[in-house]
Amino acid sequence: ERAVGMSASIYANTAKLHESELKLFHPKRPWPPRRRFSSGGALFDGMLTYWVEKGDMIDNMFARSAKVAASEPMAGKVLMEVIERLKLGPTVYRRFKRISGVKAAPLVDDKIKERLQRIMKNNV
Repeated sequence: ERAVGMSASIYANTAKLHESELKLFHPKRPWPPRRRFSSGGALFDGMLTYWVEKGDMIDNMFARSAKVAASEPMAGKVLMEVIERLKLGPTVYRRFKRISGVKAAPLVDDKIKERLQRIMKNNV
Protein backbone atom coordinates (compact mmCIF):
# COMPACT_ATOMS: atom_id res chain seq x y z
CA GLU A 1 0.00 0.00 0.00
CA ARG A 2 2.84 2.40 0.83
CA ALA A 3 4.59 1.62 -2.46
CA VAL A 4 1.42 2.34 -4.46
CA GLY A 5 0.94 5.60 -2.56
CA MET A 6 4.56 6.49 -3.28
CA SER A 7 3.90 5.98 -7.00
CA ALA A 8 1.09 8.54 -6.85
CA SER A 9 3.33 10.98 -5.00
CA ILE A 10 6.17 10.52 -7.50
CA TYR A 11 3.86 11.19 -10.47
CA ALA A 12 2.40 14.31 -8.90
CA ASN A 13 5.73 15.67 -7.70
CA THR A 14 7.45 15.00 -11.04
CA ALA A 15 4.77 17.00 -12.84
CA LYS A 16 4.95 19.73 -10.19
CA LEU A 17 8.73 19.96 -10.55
CA HIS A 18 8.59 20.13 -14.34
CA GLU A 19 5.75 22.67 -14.45
CA SER A 20 7.47 24.82 -11.79
CA GLU A 21 10.65 24.92 -13.88
CA LEU A 22 8.67 25.92 -16.97
CA LYS A 23 6.85 28.67 -15.09
CA LEU A 24 10.00 30.06 -13.49
CA PHE A 25 12.58 29.79 -16.25
CA HIS A 26 11.00 29.39 -19.68
CA PRO A 27 8.98 31.81 -21.81
CA LYS A 28 5.46 30.94 -22.92
CA ARG A 29 5.40 28.72 -25.97
CA PRO A 30 2.78 28.61 -28.70
CA TRP A 31 0.45 25.64 -28.76
CA PRO A 32 0.50 23.46 -30.67
CA PRO A 33 4.24 23.65 -31.18
CA ARG A 34 5.06 25.42 -34.44
CA ARG A 35 8.48 23.95 -34.93
CA ARG A 36 9.78 20.53 -34.20
CA PHE A 37 13.36 19.43 -34.01
CA SER A 38 14.51 15.85 -34.28
CA SER A 39 13.48 13.47 -31.53
CA GLY A 40 15.83 11.33 -29.59
CA GLY A 41 19.27 12.21 -28.44
CA ALA A 42 21.15 12.15 -25.19
CA LEU A 43 19.98 13.88 -22.02
CA PHE A 44 22.53 12.82 -19.39
CA ASP A 45 24.20 9.72 -17.98
CA GLY A 46 23.24 7.59 -21.00
CA MET A 47 19.54 8.51 -20.75
CA LEU A 48 17.81 9.39 -24.05
CA THR A 49 14.85 11.68 -24.70
CA TYR A 50 11.38 10.24 -25.25
CA TRP A 51 10.15 9.78 -28.81
CA VAL A 52 6.84 11.54 -28.24
CA GLU A 53 5.59 11.14 -31.80
CA LYS A 54 5.01 7.44 -31.15
CA GLY A 55 2.78 8.22 -28.17
CA ASP A 56 3.33 4.94 -26.41
CA MET A 57 5.54 6.12 -23.55
CA ILE A 58 2.76 7.71 -21.52
CA ASP A 59 0.24 4.95 -22.30
CA ASN A 60 2.70 2.22 -21.31
CA MET A 61 3.73 3.99 -18.13
CA PHE A 62 0.14 4.57 -17.02
CA ALA A 63 -0.86 0.99 -17.96
CA ARG A 64 1.89 -0.42 -15.74
CA SER A 65 0.72 1.82 -12.92
CA ALA A 66 -2.89 0.69 -13.38
CA LYS A 67 -1.78 -2.92 -12.86
CA VAL A 68 0.01 -1.93 -9.66
CA ALA A 69 -2.99 0.15 -8.53
CA ALA A 70 -5.26 -2.89 -8.91
CA SER A 71 -3.25 -4.66 -6.22
CA GLU A 72 -4.29 -2.19 -3.50
CA PRO A 73 -7.97 -1.17 -3.28
CA MET A 74 -7.52 2.09 -1.36
CA ALA A 75 -4.07 3.32 -2.39
CA GLY A 76 -4.78 2.16 -5.95
CA LYS A 77 -7.75 4.54 -6.15
CA VAL A 78 -5.50 7.41 -5.05
CA LEU A 79 -2.89 6.51 -7.66
CA MET A 80 -5.47 6.29 -10.45
CA GLU A 81 -7.01 9.62 -9.39
CA VAL A 82 -3.59 11.30 -9.58
CA ILE A 83 -3.02 9.80 -13.03
CA GLU A 84 -6.44 10.99 -14.25
CA ARG A 85 -5.77 14.51 -12.98
CA LEU A 86 -2.34 14.54 -14.68
CA LYS A 87 -4.01 13.51 -17.95
CA LEU A 88 -6.62 16.28 -17.71
CA GLY A 89 -4.64 19.13 -16.15
CA PRO A 90 -2.19 21.50 -17.85
CA THR A 91 0.76 19.14 -17.39
CA VAL A 92 3.66 17.72 -19.35
CA TYR A 93 1.76 14.42 -19.50
CA ARG A 94 -1.22 16.03 -21.21
CA ARG A 95 0.93 18.11 -23.60
CA PHE A 96 2.97 15.10 -24.70
CA LYS A 97 -0.18 13.04 -25.14
CA ARG A 98 -1.71 15.76 -27.34
CA ILE A 99 1.24 15.74 -29.73
CA SER A 100 1.74 11.98 -29.79
CA GLY A 101 1.13 10.34 -33.11
CA VAL A 102 1.87 13.56 -34.99
CA LYS A 103 4.66 13.17 -37.49
CA ALA A 104 7.68 15.37 -36.88
CA ALA A 105 7.99 18.19 -39.35
CA PRO A 106 10.45 17.39 -42.14
CA LEU A 107 13.75 19.20 -42.07
CA VAL A 108 13.67 19.75 -45.84
CA ASP A 109 10.66 20.67 -47.98
CA ASP A 110 9.55 17.81 -50.29
CA LYS A 111 10.21 19.80 -53.48
CA ILE A 112 13.74 20.65 -52.37
CA LYS A 113 14.31 17.05 -51.31
CA GLU A 114 13.23 15.76 -54.76
CA ARG A 115 15.44 18.31 -56.49
CA LEU A 116 18.44 17.33 -54.38
CA GLN A 117 17.81 13.66 -55.12
CA ARG A 118 17.72 14.39 -58.89
CA ILE A 119 20.97 16.36 -58.67
CA MET A 120 22.67 13.60 -56.74
CA LYS A 121 21.38 10.91 -59.10
CA ASN A 122 22.67 12.83 -62.15
CA ASN A 123 26.07 13.52 -60.60
CA VAL A 124 26.82 10.19 -58.98
